[in-house]
Formats: sequence, C-alpha cells, structure tokens
Amino acid sequence: IAAVVLAAGLSTRMGGRPKGLLPFDSRDTFVSRIVRTFNEAGVADVVVVVGHEGPRVEEVVVRSGLAARRC
Repeated sequence: IAAVVLAAGLSTRMGGRPKGLLPFDSRDTFVSRIVRTFNEAGVADVVVVVGHEGPRVEEVVVRSGLAARRC
C-alpha cells in the first residue's frame, strides 16, 4: 500500500500561508501529522508531493524524521 500526500498548492484560502506548514500540535505540522498517521498505520510507502514552498515543506518532513519520500 502506498499513500500520496498532496502538499503542493498555493494555499490561497489560508491567506497564502502554506497549509502543510501550519502547526498541528506541539510536535507536528499539518503535513508531518499526515505522514505520521500513515507511518503509524503501517503504510510502507508515503510520498509527499511538493510544489509551492516545496523546500520549506521538504525541510519539515526531513526534520520530522518520518519515513516519506518527497517529489
């Protein structure tokens, strides 16, 4: 089973602030929480699709230490 996390949008409804980078709790952002949920559910292949603000989203995923590929 593979999961694809779409984190490439412009976040226009969020006032231009990338939704994936918004804090979820003291440990996670929105995107890292989604990846964490898939990892905890046993999903072996998680792919995070980045676009707008891609380097920042990638940094959050890498810093989280969670298992996910970025493209």
